[in-house]
Amino acid sequence: ILGSSGDAVRTCSDKRLTYRALDGRVPLIGTYEPEEIVDVPSRLIVKPADGVACQGIRILEPGDVPDLSGDLIIQDFIEGESVSVSLLSNGERALPLSLNRQDIIMAGSELEYRGGSAPVDHEMREDAFTVARRAVESIPGLRGYVGVDLILADEPYVVEINSRITTPYIGLRMVADGNLGHLILESVLGRLPDAVKFNGTASFRKGTDGMVVEVNEGFRGY
Repeated sequence: ILGSSGDAVRTCSDKRLTYRALDGRVPLIGTYEPEEIVDVPSRLIVKPADGVACQGIRILEPGDVPDLSGDLIIQDFIEGESVSVSLLSNGERALPLSLNRQDIIMAGSELEYRGGSAPVDHEMREDAFTVARRAVESIPGLRGYVGVDLILADEPYVVEINSRITTPYIGLRMVADGNLGHLILESVLGRLPDAVKFNGTASFRKGTDGMVVEVNEGFRGY
């Protein structure tokens, strides 16, 4: 089976293991176990330890009486921009491809992912690339396409690592200057390209029958 190693997939699918692997290597959000939370003095994020994207994530407000049953982790709520970085990795080295904007809204006390756009530019892009690359290279065995979710605040904070194809790929493959699928396969086999160029930007949003993608050819690359 082509792709990341079993150990790498296991590490990325369990946020506790992910944060343990990244501790001291990249900026991380303050994270707590349920038994550490006696009251809620400030806004907190509650998420499943093995959740993906925004599934099962909810917000605790100061004074809430939390229900913390289940396999959960609790994190500080950080005000910032939700983004992701798409990368290629050969198991040892990682190449950042694009910074991607995430459209996430609050639906009551829960978070909902609506879509986003890729690639985008940002004043913190290089910082985001550096943190995402360091995060991926901190977990041996990640190969192929990898997505790193970040919060851009005073610095980029790692939220999670996805050892799989993520939503921005559906847009990136349409604007890549070359066959992105082939480049993913090459990276799995150990061969990273020097760079990947994009000839436009793509926006994607949830529709009734899946993601709706629109391409804008105005983007001229980083």
